Amino acid sequence: MNYPEYLSVKNRYCIAYFGLFDEFILQLLYLRPAIEKELPGIEICIACRDEFYEQVKMHPKLVSMSNYNKGSYSYTKNLAFNNVSHPILDLLEESNLQLKCLDYANPRSITRKCVILPNGIGAIKSMTQPEIDKTQAKAINEGYQVEINGEINEGTSWVIGVECLKFYTAAINNIRVTLVPTGFGTKFFQKTFPYGEIFN
Repeated sequence: MNYPEYLSVKNRYCIAYFGLFDEFILQLLYLRPAIEKELPGIEICIACRDEFYEQVKMHPKLVSMSNYNKGSYSYTKNLAFNNVSHPILDLLEESNLQLKCLDYANPRSITRKCVILPNGIGAIKSMTQPEIDKTQAKAINEGYQVEINGEINEGTSWVIGVECLKFYTAAINNIRVTLVPTGFGTKFFQKTFPYGEIFN
């Protein structure tokens, strides 16, 4: 890259993830404003696979894999998942990002609909039947109507489940969430959603 080209992109960074865990992109979109506030003058762009781009393309500074151009950024951090640790938590820790600029809101409660999300993929184990039974009993005892694998919408007031795209969609949309820790992202969840609950 020649110097004039470098000057045009020197403050533009890209975080790229092209794997199958789409919730990682959702989490990055949620965290980006706080990261940019913590690093004034730096513009963070996010690159994702084409299939998921179509679902979230309304977000600014987002690029699909097919339109990604390395020369448009001074540096690209390619996230990879090792089936052990959470790649975004690793990024936050190695970059010493505190996320003090992250805005938290109290979860909203509109209805008595609770959705349980028991199905994990890959390194995220699915809930066992006893876990499903216990979470369902807990929700019913609190006066909720329970749907297993239901849709997350305006009528949802509580989501209990394992790490997945739907779970983090609920958390980002300020719905009460309770994580059943069958995967690798419990520490990430506690750091970025401190009002969230852990099912024990």
